[in-house]
Amino acid sequence: DRMHFEQVDTGKATFEVMRTTARAPEIVVLPGAAGGIRDYVALCQCLDDRGYSVIGINPRSCGASSGPLEGLAFADLATDGIDVIEQLGLATVLLAGHAGGNRVARMAATLRPELFSGIVLVAAGGKVPPEADAMAAMRRMSDGGLSKDELAVAVKTAFLAPGSDIPDAYIEPGDRSSDFQKAFIAAIGTTPAETWWAGGGLHMLVIQGKQDRIAPIGNGHQLRDQFPDRVHCVDLENAGHALHLEKPDEVSRLIAEFARDLL
Repeated sequence: DRMHFEQVDTGKATFEVMRTTARAPEIVVLPGAAGGIRDYVALCQCLDDRGYSVIGINPRSCGASSGPLEGLAFADLATDGIDVIEQLGLATVLLAGHAGGNRVARMAATLRPELFSGIVLVAAGGKVPPEADAMAAMRRMSDGGLSKDELAVAVKTAFLAPGSDIPDAYIEPGDRSSDFQKAFIAAIGTTPAETWWAGGGLHMLVIQGKQDRIAPIGNGHQLRDQFPDRVHCVDLENAGHALHLEKPDEVSRLIAEFARDLL
């Protein structure tokens, strides 16, 4: 197994960190609103194949991560990642966040822009609302109680482009956490988008699926139009909200090119 796992205690919580190599990480990956860093193994391995050492951070209560969830502000979720980065003694890293993690990444960059060379936003929602039936399917998944067949239909409706195969592992909750997801939703619900939207003035790469129905591509377009000097937006055909699973090689190529451009 190419992925290695370790625990990082920040004093506030303990975080499970997934890494590709023993080298100092150059890219940090944050998962979506339900956590589950193991969903990003394929993407991290593709980045490793392209010569970039990567770590992924599991949020509180996801996998082997633990820590209180009550009363967390959105800035607390971003500070968790900052604390892990500082605990590991990392130099300036590229921060990549998928789905809900793109908001956490932008919040972290807003709080501590000097820690990051740039930000990658994969499936970057925030302002343009999801399509109603896709959102309803995601809520059914969050509520639980679905059979495997029902879950497969919900995943396809919410997260995948038509014709995409569902990775078997994605049907299982794995290291995702409904408790963390509830804490995330509560925290983001009390935080205006303007707080984190601009990403601390850093250069941003937005990678989004043209068939993303949870975070429609208008989100990235708004960001690019607002900050044309520092936001580059790429729309991928035949990709939905789970484009890190649908097109890991293509997404990793774009991230690697962006990383090189920042040097």
